[in-house]
Amino acid sequence: MVLLAACHPPLDRPPSSSGAPTTCPGSPARLGFLVFVRRGSLHVLDLATCRDRVLVREGARPPVAVSPSGEWIAFGRASVVSVGGGPVVRSLGGPASRWEWSPTDDVLAGVTPEGGLAVGGPQGPPRRLYPDGSGVREARFSPDGRHLAVSVKGRTVGVVSVATAMAHTAYRIPFQQFAELDVAGWSPDGRWVLFWMNPERSASLAADGLPLEAVPSEGGRAIQVTEAMLLYPDFLTRCGDTLVAAVGGGRYVTTDKRLVALRPPTWKQVDVSADSTQSWFWPACSPDGRWLAATATRNAEERRFGTADRTIWLLAADGSSRQLFVGREGDGVADEAPRWSRDGRWLLFVERERRPEAPGTLVLARVRGSSATEIGPVATLPGAVGYYGHYGWLAASDWYQPAA
Repeated sequence: MVLLAACHPPLDRPPSSSGAPTTCPGSPARLGFLVFVRRGSLHVLDLATCRDRVLVREGARPPVAVSPSGEWIAFGRASVVSVGGGPVVRSLGGPASRWEWSPTDDVLAGVTPEGGLAVGGPQGPPRRLYPDGSGVREARFSPDGRHLAVSVKGRTVGVVSVATAMAHTAYRIPFQQFAELDVAGWSPDGRWVLFWMNPERSASLAADGLPLEAVPSEGGRAIQVTEAMLLYPDFLTRCGDTLVAAVGGGRYVTTDKRLVALRPPTWKQVDVSADSTQSWFWPACSPDGRWLAATATRNAEERRFGTADRTIWLLAADGSSRQLFVGREGDGVADEAPRWSRDGRWLLFVERERRPEAPGTLVLARVRGSSATEIGPVATLPGAVGYYGHYGWLAASDWYQPAA
């Protein structure tokens, strides 16, 4: 997905014909910047001034993500460039099929095309934690950044130390069982590794959702913590010491999805959405852990992709309340994929017309209590098919806000 960026005028005025920035949110809050790709170029957009800088002029592709310090941007197949500009570097020594930043340090971990696992920083040499040929398929950092959970050959969950490369097996599918797994992440307390179990190694079964399981990071018996859910990392979010997941089988995100809160070690489910007339997904937790912003739509199969009515709701993380937050039913647009600012005072979300492959617009809203007031659009995203109702808006851009 490619992002076409321009800061636009307020919602009640048409954009300038040139597409040049004409207005910005302008706030004492430190809004930080957005990163995105436009026609193969990597851009950084300052949300306070709408200054748009090109860091890489050609060959850039999503996904994109900013490092914890805000000084580096990774994109494509694990290329890295400084936010201030300069040469593109390969922190992992080569391309990676899947990668992610450490949550605590400017360290990148990535799966090599040959099934190895490498870690590296923009200013240091890469290290191999698993050699090529190991069959590594996925790697996820623990919340403290000290370990990686790794799926190996789809049969085992390994936990490896980033500092020492010492590894152990947390879970292995029994030899006689015809199944495979993929690592989904970690529990908020870092004591459990989460993975999706595919009991029949079926791509069709996986497309309709798989059970989410948890195993102690030191190793032990696996526990099924949810029924089937779609294999989208953006359908999982940490909320304080609780994990919130959009669960429910069926490949359409508009059908039978609900939000459940899960807390280790019991993993007892609390139905946060508690409304089966709507399908709920894309949960995002507020910085204080009290609230969820989530997308909702009428619970029905979307006969044409991109045409469902979508709104954003504010839900108490404990399931005690919910209310409409952004948009209104029947307004002709879909509001979806919310993200919170670091201080919880702003919400960034996507707004688009309800038609197939309609472009989306990233919109900023100011949050006051339980209400959100739209300030204006800041970037336009080109349309996408959105197979079965899921779009890659969150993977195609990143929002960095400095600490207060």
